[in-house]
Amino acid sequence: EFGTDTDDTTSKLRNVVVSYNTKVNTDADVFIGKGVTLSTLLTCYGGDTVIECDCPDTKVHGGTFLFAGTWAGGTSFSSYGGVSTLNSGVATLTNCNVYKGTVDFTKSSNVRTISNASLGNGGVIRFNTVYAVFTNGIGSADASQVQTFTGS
Repeated sequence: EFGTDTDDTTSKLRNVVVSYNTKVNTDADVFIGKGVTLSTLLTCYGGDTVIECDCPDTKVHGGTFLFAGTWAGGTSFSSYGGVSTLNSGVATLTNCNVYKGTVDFTKSSNVRTISNASLGNGGVIRFNTVYAVFTNGIGSADASQVQTFTGS
């Protein structure tokens, strides 16, 4: 755990990598709280990761990922596998690329604005059109793919 006591603890982290030994979903358990400044990159290859602080660039390759913080402008999120829940406060996400895995925006009733989104053949984006607003729609991450999107 990092930055869990926001009253008197601050931490600065850069290039955090969460990995696993043999069990992709259970070998690592990471919590990064509001008291952390995560300056560049968070990469998750597995485990169970929860963050409450802003992260300029997040890449999820596997495991489970829960984002419970508030994004600052200019943030990029990419999914290459696993299950990610973007359960944030009112926020703007500049880029959301879902090549594989699942990205879920349905667990929060806060409005999120996603400026640029793309979805690949192995990806799933779950969203409610009232609470997740895709400014430029959802494009294809695969040039040969034709897609139909339905929000709930």
